[in-house]
Amino acid sequence: MKPQKVLSYITPQIVKYQTIDDLLENNKQSSLFDDAVENLSIDNLLENCFVCIIGEPGIGKSRLTDEIKKRISTDLYSCTASEFTPTDIPAEKMYCIIDALDEVEGNSFYDVLQSIKQYKEANQDIKILFTCRKHYVASYAKHFSDCKNLQFVEIRRLNETDVLNIINNKCSKATIENVNKSSKLRELLTIPRYLTFLLECDNQQGASSNIGELFEYMIIHSIQAAIKSHKGFKYNESNKILVQRVLEKVAFVMEISRKDQISKDELYTILDGMKGNMTQMLIANFDLLFFQSRILKDTNGILQFENTELQEYLAAKELCRQDNIESVLYDIAVHKDLKHIYPNWYDVIPHISYSDDRIQTFINVFKLIVSYESNLENKSFENLLKYVDSSVLSLQQKEDLFSIIFEHYQRMPAYIMWRGPISKLLQECYIANCDPIMMLSSDQLNKIQLFNIYSIIDAIIEENKLSKCVLDYWTDTANSLMKTGDNEKQLAALNFYNALKCNAELIQLSKSYSGFTKELKEKYCEITGYGKIIDKNVVDCWLAGCYVSNPYSINAVLCIEDLTTMTYAYNRILADGKLYDFFNKKGALLVCYELYLKKQFDIAWNGDVDSRQLITRIIAGFISYHSYTAHNEINVAIKHILLEEVTGSLFIASFDRVWDLEDLFRHFGTEIIDTELISSLDKLLSQAKLEIWNIDDILVHLVNRIRGNEEKKVSITEYIERYADTFKRWDEESQKSENEKVNLHERHLIKAYKILVDSSVSNYDKYDAAYELSNDIEFVRKQNHQPLIDVIKTFFNELDLDKIAIERNAHNSFTLHLSLLKIPCFVKILYHLDDKDLLNDYRIILAKTLPNICITRHYDVNEIKEIYKSVIGSVSDDEKKQLVEWWKSREDNFMDISYDDICTCITDYGIEALFYKLEEYIEQYIANQNLDYSIAASKALNIISDYGYWDIDKYRHLFNSLEDDNIASVKVQCNAILIEKFKDSDAIKWRVEYLKNNVVKTIYNDMGHVRSISYGESEMMSPNPYMFRCFMGIAADETLAKYMLELFDFGLRLCENTDTLEYARYLLDQIYYFFVNVNKVDYISMLRQKIEEHNSKNVSYLATSIMNNAEMRFLMNEKIAIDRAVKQYNKCVEESYLNIRNDGDLRRYFTMIHFEVQKEIQDQGIYSLVRQEYLNEDFIQRELKNTIINKCCQMGLETVRVDREVTLQDNKRTDFLIRYGLCNPIMVELKLLHNKEIQEDNERQEYKNKFIQYTNATGACLSVFWIFDVHREGSNRSKFDALKAEYTDLSHTLVLLTDCKCSSGIETGYKKAK
Repeated sequence: MKPQKVLSYITPQIVKYQTIDDLLENNKQSSLFDDAVENLSIDNLLENCFVCIIGEPGIGKSRLTDEIKKRISTDLYSCTASEFTPTDIPAEKMYCIIDALDEVEGNSFYDVLQSIKQYKEANQDIKILFTCRKHYVASYAKHFSDCKNLQFVEIRRLNETDVLNIINNKCSKATIENVNKSSKLRELLTIPRYLTFLLECDNQQGASSNIGELFEYMIIHSIQAAIKSHKGFKYNESNKILVQRVLEKVAFVMEISRKDQISKDELYTILDGMKGNMTQMLIANFDLLFFQSRILKDTNGILQFENTELQEYLAAKELCRQDNIESVLYDIAVHKDLKHIYPNWYDVIPHISYSDDRIQTFINVFKLIVSYESNLENKSFENLLKYVDSSVLSLQQKEDLFSIIFEHYQRMPAYIMWRGPISKLLQECYIANCDPIMMLSSDQLNKIQLFNIYSIIDAIIEENKLSKCVLDYWTDTANSLMKTGDNEKQLAALNFYNALKCNAELIQLSKSYSGFTKELKEKYCEITGYGKIIDKNVVDCWLAGCYVSNPYSINAVLCIEDLTTMTYAYNRILADGKLYDFFNKKGALLVCYELYLKKQFDIAWNGDVDSRQLITRIIAGFISYHSYTAHNEINVAIKHILLEEVTGSLFIASFDRVWDLEDLFRHFGTEIIDTELISSLDKLLSQAKLEIWNIDDILVHLVNRIRGNEEKKVSITEYIERYADTFKRWDEESQKSENEKVNLHERHLIKAYKILVDSSVSNYDKYDAAYELSNDIEFVRKQNHQPLIDVIKTFFNELDLDKIAIERNAHNSFTLHLSLLKIPCFVKILYHLDDKDLLNDYRIILAKTLPNICITRHYDVNEIKEIYKSVIGSVSDDEKKQLVEWWKSREDNFMDISYDDICTCITDYGIEALFYKLEEYIEQYIANQNLDYSIAASKALNIISDYGYWDIDKYRHLFNSLEDDNIASVKVQCNAILIEKFKDSDAIKWRVEYLKNNVVKTIYNDMGHVRSISYGESEMMSPNPYMFRCFMGIAADETLAKYMLELFDFGLRLCENTDTLEYARYLLDQIYYFFVNVNKVDYISMLRQKIEEHNSKNVSYLATSIMNNAEMRFLMNEKIAIDRAVKQYNKCVEESYLNIRNDGDLRRYFTMIHFEVQKEIQDQGIYSLVRQEYLNEDFIQRELKNTIINKCCQMGLETVRVDREVTLQDNKRTDFLIRYGLCNPIMVELKLLHNKEIQEDNERQEYKNKFIQYTNATGACLSVFWIFDVHREGSNRSKFDALKAEYTDLSHTLVLLTDCKCSSGIETGYKKAK
């Protein structure tokens, strides 16, 4: 093994966000048209005072903080979030770095975040950086947004190009080849953790071939480091294997339990309970204390793997050690009632797909899952495929995988992302044998199915792999779709023309352009523009779109790279007088003028004189008509234009307003300003006969930009001398202005300070001076504090609150005494000057003024409140009594200024005797139901509710007294309290009816303009809707559950109308959240049944999607105890599973089941003693179910499930569904031979159609039509032969006949006695 090299730090991309909303909405996500995303350096990062560093697991948050620590090794305090204690941080430290906030135990997360926030508020000078995962920030978004001045930076994945450069420079040839051929491995390596391990692996072992080997190296590396760090243990291969095998078992049990963290006690339970000798060997060779602290990560007694991917990888390895993975997965990973796979296994199963020896098992499992999860959510589907490496697939495996994925996206209402990971994988798996599956009839395909086929074809054609037969088929299909006149089908046709490079067809369509719909015109311009089809007729279509400001048409023209076509297009625009329309962009699509105009300029500038003049006029039009900021790219082109006399004169002449030119040149960057530009511009402006002062104004600003540049100023000496007087005046004024800016405020403060010690000045003026000084603490700290303190002391000594009167002018208008305004400021300055003793002397004054400390907003109210609390402290009962008596004795409006402060007296100081004020606010609102009174009433009602002051009757009285019932009203708030506190059935009913009666219709904002949104729209968009919050805390109430189920039915009905789809989403989503909180699977099953019944009449993809997401949330919340997980693991190890791994195996086993059942009925004559009239279908069904179950158990199929009379989505019922594991079910339809569906030809054919529908609806792997002959009249056996012949064209279908008499020939059943 090579000696290990220390790898240099790989700096990731660090992106800063302005707000938490920008972070969560990915507003910095780069695209083709974005400016380059600002990438912060570590030095840039350290310029910020309060930073949350966000990143996904393995992205390098902790490593980044380590690098930061190296830069600031002194004046630094560092800890993990779970260790963070503000009192432990030395006062002299300048930086505080807190790692892994996301690893804090769940119920402590909020407390630690609040501690960080409060520590920062109290220590403004210290710079704080802490790390957290993004989904924690999303979950606690409100609390993060409350952190004042908190900046968010996100560590992004590395750029793939940069990764390849690093690998090409540092890795062996074998590793480089392996990385180049695996797109999945390249994607994984954009996460710094994995790239670092790959470089280490290559350095130590010489090569790394796939993702599996990389993970294996990470595990071995961790174990090796842990063992070697412990002096008492010797590292050898046996110890390494032993530790790894036990880790695999621990990880597997944790996945069964659906946990990524366990306690030490749970670890001991796992090690003690697992069958086998390995754990005993581990305990005999290793100290458990070492195992739990070195091998697993220990955070406050909570153990976990270094990262979740390692746990998933290890669990997958143990899964692969089982004899029958498919059956094991069904036992441990499936919720049998909901028929869902637990979400955590979607992260484990992909690890099976790395290598060629396991890929077939993965394909089998993948096929079973896709079939079993009939509505598999798209993210989970894509996640299963995330590690599939097409380079290890055989041709047959490629064909199988292509078919599974293709059929899934034809069945599911989900789009394949254009040129995304799925289309790329399909392209890699495509072979000629896949052609038949792709040539579907378009008649029955919807827009999603058509788009998915287009995405697949587009990806395959990009690699020049598509067979000619498929290309011709879809070209003909696109022609047919275009002729339908149906807008959606025509849009699909245009997509196919684009993917199939059908340029001739697209050119031909230009003749029909004028008759297209707006949507078709946009699509046509988009695909022909980006396809660079430069036929004159096509370009005329673009121009027609440009004249109505169609952004797709404008982009098409901007993308022209052929000079002749460009010349034609722009000359037409100028001739038609439509340049303004071309540069007046509208619509939702970003039109990136500057990017494309610069490219077109380069093309035109290399042409003749005419093309140069044409592009000059176009760029001049862009500057004139487009909103101007700073066109850095285009300014370079403008400089070229100005350096030539002809084009320069034309450019200057194109501007009607000289100030447009002035504005343009003010934005020129110093890098393009030089003597050549200035001289040329001087000449051009003079020739244009501009006013001298206009010319001077433009030139002097350009010269000024570079006169300080040592290299450039020599060449512009002439101009510096020409404008010497101007520059001298500017320099003098600039210096004077700067001095005045710095000194004016300080001189004002100095003057105020002098007033404090001037004996000739009145106390009144001194108080004003002290008030002004109190607002600048930094200045005061530099002076002698005593004069200020003396004035403040005099102020408080002279202060007589009894003589201060406050008079109301209007409801929210008062005449205030100026002394009241000064009190909070004086308190604040004394607090910051640390004169706590003096403040304590004024404690009673502060307490008396508590009802109106918020009367002015010239300071931070929260800070003032905290200072008051620290000074006043706890208020005794006697003090409360005296304060209330003093407040009540006042005859002015002292107690009416601030309802907010009155509420604070109650909540922060416990002065509950002021409760009467809360009722007063509510009574005022009842009498005056408007906004002026509602805010105070709302706050008062919250406190009344929190303190339990009222009984239910008072709330009901208030509710009935109010009229305004908008979502934000006091009436609705009161209703919520009735529900939360009293579970009042009338209140619940009212709220549910309110939700039904106030449906918010979807407003379509076609114009893309900004508009205000209503309370209702805001409610629907909220992640925590107000109208449902009161329900969530009383989930166990059966009355509420009943109303919720009714409301759910109402929401399903709304799914049938496009105008109410968003409101339906809102209702169904929240009702599901409610029942997930109830945490009873019966309710979740009930909702599923409701959706299936609704879909049988009117399919709703929205409701189905909401159902699947909600059921996944339910499953994510469902953990199982570790001891139970250990038992399940032991069962997997001990169980001898039958060799049923797929649908084909189950079909073969049914042949054996049928043989055994047939013997039971015919040889043993189990129906021989049954009277003939009782041998009906219902009786045989019941008995047949029991017989099948018994025979299955005898064959070792104990977990088989036989469901009778299963309701399908069309409300029809199939007789039996036989289920085993993840396989598709076997459908059995049972009929008696004498029935008309067998004996009559027309009925028999009609029933065949139903049978096919049942097969499709159940997704059966085998469909069985089982006929029983009970020897009734009309039982013609020849009709069975006809039936069997008619069903031979159905794949995976059996038609069986069972004779219900014993083999000795005795007729079935005793005949009825006469």
